[in-house]
Amino acid sequence: MWREAPQDVRHKFQEEARIEKEEHQRKYPNYRYQPVFRRTDIIRRRVRKDKTEDEKVEAVAEAMIKGKAGEELVEEVKEQIIRSAAASEDESDGGNGSKRRYVHG
Repeated sequence: MWREAPQDVRHKFQEEARIEKEEHQRKYPNYRYQPVFRRTDIIRRRVRKDKTEDEKVEAVAEAMIKGKAGEELVEEVKEQIIRSAAASEDESDGGNGSKRRYVHG
């Protein structure tokens, strides 16, 4: 695209670039380009998702969609979190009604 541009257009932009360069030199006479070396061998940690945090976010989103705000929003979120915690306890319970299992041996 630049190569196909007419010579007068190219000359205009080159002149503007030269003026900007001179202005920068006046403002920052001791400026020297020093690129920052970035390590490429960094091992990044894998962040585990927090299931409870995801549940809170979902609860807030659902309450806001329902039009809740302020204290009403806070109460709705608390109720949803309590409901989801109770539901997950029921699921982990296995449906036998007992949370503890004793091993006789």
